[in-house]
Amino acid sequence: MRGDWSPLVPTGADIVNISDTPKDGRPLAIDTTPPREAGARSLPGANTGAEPSAGEAGEDRNAPNPRDTVPVLALPTVGIYLAGLMVFVLSTGAALAGRAPIWVTIPVNAAVTYAMFTVVVHEAVHYSISTKPWVNALFGRLAWIFVWPTSCFSSFVFIHLAHHRYTNDRANDPDAFATDARWWQLPFRWALADAFYVTYYMRRVRSRPARELAETTLLLTLSMATVVAAAATGKLWTLAVVYIIPQRIAITIFAWWFDWLPHHGLEDTPADNRYRTSRALVGAEWLVTPLMFSQNYHVVHHLHPRIPWYRYLATWQDNEPVYLKAGVALGTVFGRPLTPEEFVKRKRLAGRRQRPLSIPAGRVSRAPAAETGRDAPDDGVDVVVVGSGPAGCAAAILLGRSGLRVALLEAHRNHDHYKRLCTHSIRSSALPTLRRLGLDAALEQRGAVRSRDYLWTRHGWVVPNPDGEVCGHGYNISRHVLDPLLRSTAAEIPGVELMLGARVTELTFDHDGRVSGVVAAVNGAVHRIRASLVVGADGHASTVAELASLPGKRWRNDRFIYFAKYRNIDLPDWCTTTLWLREPDAAYVFRNDEDVTLLAAMPTKDQLPAFSQNREAALVALCSDLPGGPDLTKAERVSEIVGTTDYPSITRTRIVAPGVALIGDAAMVSDPLWGTGYGWALQSAEWLCDAVTDALLQGTRADVDDAARSYQSRHRRSLLLHQLMNIDFSRRRRLNLVQRLLYTGAARDRKVADAVLAVGSRARSPLVLASPVLLVRSALAALKPATEPSPRAVEYV
Repeated sequence: MRGDWSPLVPTGADIVNISDTPKDGRPLAIDTTPPREAGARSLPGANTGAEPSAGEAGEDRNAPNPRDTVPVLALPTVGIYLAGLMVFVLSTGAALAGRAPIWVTIPVNAAVTYAMFTVVVHEAVHYSISTKPWVNALFGRLAWIFVWPTSCFSSFVFIHLAHHRYTNDRANDPDAFATDARWWQLPFRWALADAFYVTYYMRRVRSRPARELAETTLLLTLSMATVVAAAATGKLWTLAVVYIIPQRIAITIFAWWFDWLPHHGLEDTPADNRYRTSRALVGAEWLVTPLMFSQNYHVVHHLHPRIPWYRYLATWQDNEPVYLKAGVALGTVFGRPLTPEEFVKRKRLAGRRQRPLSIPAGRVSRAPAAETGRDAPDDGVDVVVVGSGPAGCAAAILLGRSGLRVALLEAHRNHDHYKRLCTHSIRSSALPTLRRLGLDAALEQRGAVRSRDYLWTRHGWVVPNPDGEVCGHGYNISRHVLDPLLRSTAAEIPGVELMLGARVTELTFDHDGRVSGVVAAVNGAVHRIRASLVVGADGHASTVAELASLPGKRWRNDRFIYFAKYRNIDLPDWCTTTLWLREPDAAYVFRNDEDVTLLAAMPTKDQLPAFSQNREAALVALCSDLPGGPDLTKAERVSEIVGTTDYPSITRTRIVAPGVALIGDAAMVSDPLWGTGYGWALQSAEWLCDAVTDALLQGTRADVDDAARSYQSRHRRSLLLHQLMNIDFSRRRRLNLVQRLLYTGAARDRKVADAVLAVGSRARSPLVLASPVLLVRSALAALKPATEPSPRAVEYV
């Protein structure tokens, strides 16, 4: 039933009455029959017994059957529309009020137009927003004004369904313009996509319904009148900034991503081979899939046009073997074609066949491990963990509790050795790991301070919400207490042998080139220790990483760090961890155990001369000048001043190899400004143990390597975005635009503060900060009047 909205619905009668005949003589018959009403709303080809519509723009009777139906209302699509509308209104309003520069307005409004087309308009064309045809028509028209206001939505329905009917048919495909040209012409063609559509449409205009032509004429007239009025009132540039330029950018992007990337170089039409009319694009799916709104799986859309965009990935995963067997077209996100074999190697079996290790000459023992009837040799251990810092000890504890035999090697001979270059703080994201290790109660017995994050920027204070999602806490405790505690706990686990003074010098290999153990110098004697897995937990200058040819990329850090512990700094009980981002400098105050407070300064390197002359004076001067900071007039230093002038971030392309896995700083080193090192060490150890324990207990060495690769994937998913953010700020002197917006909003809105602090504590992914709802909320909060100046930290943070 159409009700009062029937004039909006592009029915079959509106768009099937086509009189022109393509050059190949085939009649252009495009079926646009909308899906049935609720109660009979299965997708064409679904397992319902219903015949798929042969004309549904490429629906394949022989394609795998997706198990999804068109929803009564696709909430993700509606949410994208509403979020886009809000962002456009706020961005345009800010531009008109002079609050936003053009370099903000243009990309923001371009992103809105891109989303409106990619999600809303495209879904409406295929009746994928709702089982009610009028709902699709309504949303299609509401979103269409952002995309191409000189034509009407129903005319685009005609053009786009012709693309599905004649995909890759150079004579009849309306999107052929985007792929058939010299490379230097393509960007210009993409930017003028609507002009090519107009040309295609005008050749067939005599066959188009009168209502469609009237609607197009009305929109064209209104569009021209708007441009003329803007020019007459001197607002033409304003119109260009808020609408025309963003629209042109968006059109260029979706012509590139929608038309060229999935279709270029393909010759098959739907009549030839539907599986090869479009591509699935693989690589960096964690980024590309949300960025392209799943259109990197465009072939799924061509096979099953009515599936909602947010189900493309699931449909691909459900039917991937069938698609590959059918020879579906594949490519990388950069446009390079792939064979199914290359796809399997890159995506499904990534890393399963690692390239042979390239080991520096003279550093390898080629003596093969003795052949035995089991993977963990009787005269060896199951796992060798190199390094007894937080990562190594956590791994040894968890593996030992699982019943595995673990050799925990520590190069230092002193059981109480600890890392001095550390701010002695553990982020709240590691609290579950500490509890699993059973260390939280032991830490509190030894005076550990429960810490919560407070943050100051020049936009105001960001204060934790007592009722918000950052309900956990971290711990501040000296490493000279924590490290020996971890080491003792590990050594007490049955099956774990702590070997002090054991320095690894070589790796051993089996006949297949897989690492089978280590050679270590232990108090002057050489020991060969064979194992099913060698875990490198030996810090940023990892010997295991070097021996296993797992190189790291070093990222420049434009700040340096010095810190020291002081007494007689009066802070309230709740003021435990406070960060000042002064731009470009940063500083911390940590309340620590033993009734001391750690002051840390992280200035830019142009201030090195001052610290070189007098470190304490420079440290105290910087911390005394913090807005709302502590009173240091009675402060008494009780420790050495510790620091370094160069602390680069380190990332590794791979953190596993056959028989080897890296954890803690050996796997990734981050900017100390954010205090993530200790927590990430514990968490990475936990992730590795969760991945490999079953394989070590019951599987083969191939199973262990597969499990280690799953750990590597989890490590990347969980930490890589955080690491990239940290690296970016370590090379910046100022916050970027989005950070300024978020910190401004967080200083005025508790929910925004909750999200910012959750990401800062590493309890949530940085993708949380890209939420349109959060950005809109931040923008609205930023428009509020500034809060009153904050008192000093001894009174309020």
